[in-house]
This record gives sequence, C-alpha cells and structure tokens, in this order.
Amino acid sequence: MRTKFWGLSVLCCIVALPGLLVAGYKVKPFSASHASVFPARDMHDRITVAADAYSQSDRILQVFDRDTSRWNILPVLVVFSNDGDDEVEVNGDAIELTHARMGSLRSLPAGDVVQEIFYGRSKHSQSPRVGVRIQTGNPAKDFENARMDFMSKEFGRKLVAPHSTAYGFVFYEVPQAERYVLGAKVYIPETRVTRSPDPKRVGHDLLFFEVELKENKGAPEVR
Repeated sequence: MRTKFWGLSVLCCIVALPGLLVAGYKVKPFSASHASVFPARDMHDRITVAADAYSQSDRILQVFDRDTSRWNILPVLVVFSNDGDDEVEVNGDAIELTHARMGSLRSLPAGDVVQEIFYGRSKHSQSPRVGVRIQTGNPAKDFENARMDFMSKEFGRKLVAPHSTAYGFVFYEVPQAERYVLGAKVYIPETRVTRSPDPKRVGHDLLFFEVELKENKGAPEVR
C-alpha cells in the first residue's frame, strides 16, 4: 500500500510541476525581418537597429524549446539592418539592458543560459535554482542540442555587410521581466566600420544606438 501511495505522490508532484519535467530538446527555426518593421528602433548612419524583449512564455517558446522565464532569463532580440555602403562590426557582448531606476545589466553568454536551465546555477547567475529537473531521454544529447541552438541564435559579435540584416538574441537575468521591460532600453555602444568605399571611414566608431523597449506581444519577425 505504501508503494502505491509513494508512486501516486511522485506522479502528483510531476503533474503539479510541469516546468521541471525535462524531456528532449527540439530545435525551432527562426528568422527576422528588416529592423524597420519593429515598433522599438533607433536609426542613424543609414543603419536601423530594433530590439524586442521576449518577456512572455508563449513568445519564448516560439523560438526556444525551454521557457527561459522560469529561470528569470529574458531573451532580447536585436535586429541590425545596414542600408549603407559600409561593412560594420557590432560587438553584441557589449550590449546592455538599462533602466532608469534599476541600473544596467550585462548580458549572459548563451552557454551559461543553457547550463542554468539544465544543471542549475551558472557562474554568472544571481538567482536560486528553480527546483529539481527530472531528466528523461538522453540528457547529454539534449544539453548539447540546446547549447548549439542557443549559441546559433545568440547575437554575439557580427559583421554586417552593406544592404543586409543581421539579428540574434541577447540574454539577461531579470526577475519579473514584464515589469522590468517597462521603461528599459537596449544600449549598443560598440559599432565600427570595417570596410568602406571611402578608406578614411575604415576603423571609424559609430555613435551608440539606444532603443527604448515597447510592448510587442505579436511576432512579425517570425517567418
């Protein structure tokens, strides 16, 4: 009788904690449109930069096979559309999330995000573990699939050719992300010209970009 009761108790715990049952990882395709179609954007030097915070679970799960909000991790999509004639380099690792009352945040590497989701605290994490992950299937393979997926969708450091668009996600540890996003800005300080028809422009640092985030519950960027 005790065995049956114990089994039923475990089953009830699993049903009550759906976010802790980890079964496989599926890679989901993703692409982004030109930055001009997004409501939150900045523009100068014939470059348009857009930012879109994925603070709702349903939007996160359109892109990733884990709801990062359960681990207080906010993915922010950054779209960089270069309509000029220069090739530019963007240092995605320097992109910050700023807030007038809450200060600024540096991004988390995609690899650390996956480490936190699968195995608990990463070296950058400030939040406690959510709980026990009940691994099913092949955990090592699932971890590697997730790591490759998150890293392939991370903005990182990009060269943006003339008349092209580059995009990717930047990740931040943000408790209560939906509240934090209101009034937050994405600050992009490091963009420089790497090739140009005018040799004098090569190595030139562009003025920073700053995008004030806006509510965007739709998903015009997913195609």
